[in-house]
Amino acid sequence: MTKQNDVIRRLQSDIHQVERAADESLRRTRNEAEKQEAAEQKNCEGKLAKQQQELAQVRAQYATVLATHRSGEQALRKVGYPIYRVHRPVFENTYFTFFQISKDMTFYVFLK
Repeated sequence: MTKQNDVIRRLQSDIHQVERAADESLRRTRNEAEKQEAAEQKNCEGKLAKQQQELAQVRAQYATVLATHRSGEQALRKVGYPIYRVHRPVFENTYFTFFQISKDMTFYVFLK
């Protein structure tokens, strides 16, 4: 009977050690997954901020170019050149606008 009790205790001890090792492994795996998720989130936020900054720069460039072209068109009108607009679709809601500024077919172009 003593041998059987010793075997039972040893098996219970082995089972308890396996359970503790499994719990420890699960805890480490969860911690690593949380760290990886946090790193990915930080990386995504950084990419988003960079893309938003690039978008703001492109919008500022577009506004500058548009203002330049509009001032050029206004200057040509003041001088007395007739300006005729011809729209050509490029993409959805985007057109090339051609300005005919003289009879020799010189054009002034910008995206609108």
